[in-house]
Amino acid sequence: MDFWDDLIGFIKGGKVVPIVGQDLLTIEVDGRQVALYSHLAGLLAKELKVDVGDLGDAFTINQVVCRYLQNGGLPAKTYLRLNSILANTPVSIPEPLRQLARIKPFHLFVSTTFDGLMERALNAERFSGAERTVSCSYAPNLELDRADLPRDYKNLRQPLVFHLFGKSSEEADFVVTEEDTLEFVSALQMDERRPNRLFDELKGNHLLLIGNNFPDWLARFFLRLTKGERLSAGVSNKMQYFADDSSRQDKNLVLFLKSFGRAHLEIFTESGPVDFVRQLSERWAALPAARPGPNAGSGREPVAVDSDPVETGAMERNAIFISYAREDEPAAHRIAESLEEAGLSVWLDRSQIQSGEAWKEKIRRNVSRCALFLAVVSRNTHQRREGGFLFEWFLAEDRKQWLQPGEIFIIPVPVDDSEVPERFADKHYDRYPDGNLTSDFVRGLSKAVDKIKNRERAA
Repeated sequence: MDFWDDLIGFIKGGKVVPIVGQDLLTIEVDGRQVALYSHLAGLLAKELKVDVGDLGDAFTINQVVCRYLQNGGLPAKTYLRLNSILANTPVSIPEPLRQLARIKPFHLFVSTTFDGLMERALNAERFSGAERTVSCSYAPNLELDRADLPRDYKNLRQPLVFHLFGKSSEEADFVVTEEDTLEFVSALQMDERRPNRLFDELKGNHLLLIGNNFPDWLARFFLRLTKGERLSAGVSNKMQYFADDSSRQDKNLVLFLKSFGRAHLEIFTESGPVDFVRQLSERWAALPAARPGPNAGSGREPVAVDSDPVETGAMERNAIFISYAREDEPAAHRIAESLEEAGLSVWLDRSQIQSGEAWKEKIRRNVSRCALFLAVVSRNTHQRREGGFLFEWFLAEDRKQWLQPGEIFIIPVPVDDSEVPERFADKHYDRYPDGNLTSDFVRGLSKAVDKIKNRERAA
């Protein structure tokens, strides 16, 4: 297999961890695209009143802080100011991060930046903006259990972003300067400061390093740290993929990696990291819907993979279908958020574009594949003479005829004090005003879905 076939095969197997850096982060300023961290460096220089006129346009945050300290500035002030600048600078989610977030088998992301953009991308692409992504960060001064993956990571259903070099805060616990990098790297070598759960996970997966722009020494050290053995030992069968400008342009680094990484390392040399992510996204989107193999040892079930469920309407098999009238959209989204928070997969037509054969076919397919069908009932559904939700109800009732007698499938969910339609009158229901579900109801749905999945596995 070539580079792409190999990498995509590993991704489909759920065994690749992306390690993403600042070269993927560009924003629009005054009508032009600029690197986020270069922009932050300029804002920090103004905030700290540092003269950077002789540094040209490509100066770094490290250079700004060094000059500030040379002029007698207080080190702690740099972190405080930078955190404030980041919090108050409007930043849209960079497209490369959105493209990575759409690749559903990516469950663990390691970020080498201190911003929260990867979390925002995952929340936007996988949860329609709801804050469901788990975020963790390392810092040498943190209690070790807090500076590692959660103890229950193996059972975690939500994606997780781990900030290896800290995350922006008012404290000096994230990497801003080269000295910070040195301190973090030094701490990562110590047994009493090492995030072992994270590094065990990295050793057990193929690594995809994108846009980190590590200097030569850090790239070599990082590979050695994550591999857990001599680079040339060749004991591990895990691959490391490099896609960044420094790796492909630094001849000495390339020579080192190709000499000692040998068969277990690939460097993407065609172009830079942004173009690499674009190509990966296009190749992934072109794949037919597929089920990746289980994430070995993770405790997570394999899930159906689709390139972009929000845009294409694809749905994970055995998800919970939520049917609603467009007037009840806030309640429907509240229901979806409660279920997703409990680790359940849901589907609802977020676009509510209810016309055309393409839409009908999408709904037919999803109703035929869902585990449970929640019919949101309200005064709005009573008053509507026609609507897409009525078509969904018809499909659900048609499928119900093919199920075993007594099988739970259609569940009415009244979100106000209106009467439940006669067609659902024989089904048990409770009222959930404005879509606020009870924990007992959510647990009941979770048990029902687990029962369906177990029965399928047994069959």
